[in-house]
Amino acid sequence: MPATEGAGGSPAPTAAGDHLAFLDQVRGVAIICVFVYHALFQAFRRDQLDWSGWHRNFDVPASFLGLYPVTWGWAGVAIFFVVSGFCIHLSHARARDPSVISFFIRRWFRIYPPYLAALLFFVFVFPHTRLDLHSRWGLGQLFSHLLLLHNLDDRTWSTINVAWWSVAVEFQLYLLYPLLLAAARRFGWHGVLVMTAAVEIGLRLGGDAYQLTTDRPLPALLFNFPLYFWFSWTMGAAIADAYLKGEPPPFSRSSFWLALALFVCADLIKPLREFSFTLAALATAVAIARFLSRGVLDPGRRKFFLPRRLDDHLRFTGVCSYSIYLIHLPIVEVWPQLVRSVVPSSAVHPLLLYAGCLTSWALIVPLSWMMYRHVELPAIAMGKRVIQSRRKLRGIADLPYTRG
Repeated sequence: MPATEGAGGSPAPTAAGDHLAFLDQVRGVAIICVFVYHALFQAFRRDQLDWSGWHRNFDVPASFLGLYPVTWGWAGVAIFFVVSGFCIHLSHARARDPSVISFFIRRWFRIYPPYLAALLFFVFVFPHTRLDLHSRWGLGQLFSHLLLLHNLDDRTWSTINVAWWSVAVEFQLYLLYPLLLAAARRFGWHGVLVMTAAVEIGLRLGGDAYQLTTDRPLPALLFNFPLYFWFSWTMGAAIADAYLKGEPPPFSRSSFWLALALFVCADLIKPLREFSFTLAALATAVAIARFLSRGVLDPGRRKFFLPRRLDDHLRFTGVCSYSIYLIHLPIVEVWPQLVRSVVPSSAVHPLLLYAGCLTSWALIVPLSWMMYRHVELPAIAMGKRVIQSRRKLRGIADLPYTRG
């Protein structure tokens, strides 16, 4: 997951003072991908093709095979990471108070209050996820999630709401951001990309070797470790830096279709599977970089050409996509659980269950909009006030604050 700025932040400001509205559409595409992917597992009890040796086994029911592209929906998280890196760096670079403390204040108020509200609701109120806090296990789950460390333990990363692993990773990537800035000042963003690529690819090579030699899944401490996604996130930041300077963005001369084809191939071949996330992020970075490079030359092309209603819906879901990400999965899980409690599983075709899961979108979107209006926006406003008070205490002129 996404991620915060990548998932539901305000439109990112450009150097010219306007905003890149197309990023809302990108967020909208990403959250819809994640939603249909999670619904797939709830209906079919699987979200991937199994392995037959080193390649995928396509010997599955036609109903699941027809939805095979949906199995790539997890790539929406890769999209969020790239967009997050872009927006975080763009916002920080334009901030009137670019100190590290102010950066963490902005990020804290952007990510934590909505997450805390969702966590408390699902822990204490929602019946399907409510925790038994009289047990050591329940307390451990609660405190690991409160501290955003649940992604690092096999016992906690997939409980309460499995989608929240990426929220913790995102926050941990924020902690690494000052290190990226220091490295960029010394080695330039090209050097930072090389450094983070070496780290992420090296870790994924190690994870790939572990799985191939032991035939066991990776421990959460590795596959949810923030450095496992460092290059994927940093690509967005590097593109934002070039965009602010009016320079050709990295990856703007790369082929989007080649990156997409490599992603598909990696997902089909077991020894390459660990690199599919990086390649999905690369395809996203290429798409954004190429789009921006055209937009710099022709600002009138800074939008997608989509049917009006689809365009509006993507923008709307993109704006409140962080709230959607926080609450959608437990709601999606309810429908098949209710059906299976009344009717034997064998009596309901998975496609019908899947259609039922998809109808939950009609409930998730308005609830998310309410959460965006009444939790996200007030938290952002509070973060602004804290930073403005801090600037006054330090004697800094009270200049307009750029929303991040």
